[in-house]
Amino acid sequence: MKFIRLTIVTSIFVLFTINMNLSVNAADFIYRKSVSRRITGTITDISKTEIVVQSTAKNKPPTHIPANDIKEIKWNSEPPELTLLRSAERKNSFEKALVGYKKVYGQIGSSQKNLRNDLSFLIARVTSQLAADDEKHLEDAIALLEKFRKLNPNHFRYYESLILLNKMYQKKNDPEQIRRISELIATAPWKDFRDSGKIEKAYALLSTGDADQALELFEKIILEYNKNPENDQALKAILGKAKCLLKLEEFQKAEKTINHLLDHANPVSKQLLTETFLMQGELYRSQKLPKDAILAYLRIDLIFNKDKKAHEEALYWLAVLWKQVGHETRSSKNSEKLKSKYPESKWISKLN
Repeated sequence: MKFIRLTIVTSIFVLFTINMNLSVNAADFIYRKSVSRRITGTITDISKTEIVVQSTAKNKPPTHIPANDIKEIKWNSEPPELTLLRSAERKNSFEKALVGYKKVYGQIGSSQKNLRNDLSFLIARVTSQLAADDEKHLEDAIALLEKFRKLNPNHFRYYESLILLNKMYQKKNDPEQIRRISELIATAPWKDFRDSGKIEKAYALLSTGDADQALELFEKIILEYNKNPENDQALKAILGKAKCLLKLEEFQKAEKTINHLLDHANPVSKQLLTETFLMQGELYRSQKLPKDAILAYLRIDLIFNKDKKAHEEALYWLAVLWKQVGHETRSSKNSEKLKSKYPESKWISKLN
């Protein structure tokens, strides 16, 4: 009898465990940016501004999660290798992630619509991350992001896709497209997204030579953040303001703005700091201060050299400036470094 009772208890425990596993596997896991605890449930509705999740807990009302707060979703019944592929993307193994995402996308059926749509975004996103370092991926990234936004106008990744698309058009230096996409971003219900669109629109104006109007836009955004000047959007707008002042040859104001950026930028904001030091180098070159310019470009060469485009430019100017101050050997070393590290760089042809 004891054996029978034990067998029954064991069987009940196994069945309970199986049922628990099935219920967990049948759920969607939503990871948010604002909180560390994930939400478990079934996604019942998706729009470009939010998702609605019905909790697995009984009698609990649906949870509405804003789209700009969604970090990641693990979909019901998704292949387990997707967890590893997302991890690869987070670790900047973009080639591996891209190959894996494409493979999984080809394996899942049309019945898994939510997973397929999200995967199409992940493929476009990782392609844009590759394009950030290598322009051979740029046209593919633009095509994938344009396709995603057109086919998924009510997807929770919609506005995120516009932000990425604008970055790609910035890289392509296409002001008209930047202006078009910026106007779409400006319709977002969240201030940080709207301000991102305004900032990109101002940069588009600057790139077409309208520095005065761009400066006006940047200053409006900065004014809105006067109580929070270290906000990411505020710092991006301040960077834009400095570029406008430099373009307008208001060197004293530009220098003051650049110093403000260097005092307030987060040390982990590598792209912002890289652009700031590039601009500082340009500022000092414009004022015929080669030694000060060298110090700015050296920071890029020694600290912020992961940005290929900025590093190429910094090496070129170091070669030029060291020569100007009479250090031929150091000039030659930077010339050779540019040629060996970036043999296809446009800056090589500018060397004397």
